[in-house]
Amino acid sequence: MSAGPGPVSLAFEPPLLVLGYRFGRSGPSGSAPFAWHLQPPAVRRLPPRSRPGSRATLWVRLVGSDDGFIHAQRGMTLSQRVTRALHGAIRRQAAMPFDALAYLHAIAEVYSVRTCHPGDR
Repeated sequence: MSAGPGPVSLAFEPPLLVLGYRFGRSGPSGSAPFAWHLQPPAVRRLPPRSRPGSRATLWVRLVGSDDGFIHAQRGMTLSQRVTRALHGAIRRQAAMPFDALAYLHAIAEVYSVRTCHPGDR
């Protein structure tokens, strides 16, 4: 994880909020679902209402899948547009009643991979 560009995208299709990312110009891309309701109550806070010119910092951690250790960490300053969209989506998600089954179904839909068989069109 370097200090190079790190584009971030946002998709909000209630109840699912997904952050898309790419590190560097040619690095692999990925995505991460977010659920305000699943955050520990001690840290569950609504983001502030965005003021003109405000930009959020998104902290990204690279965690080893084999050891669970944080191997790299980086703060990314989001654009004003992405900051407004992210804060608004989190606020809207938090205002909705949480249905864990609907959330899991939405994740399954987004991350499902369709298997193509010979002859499928």
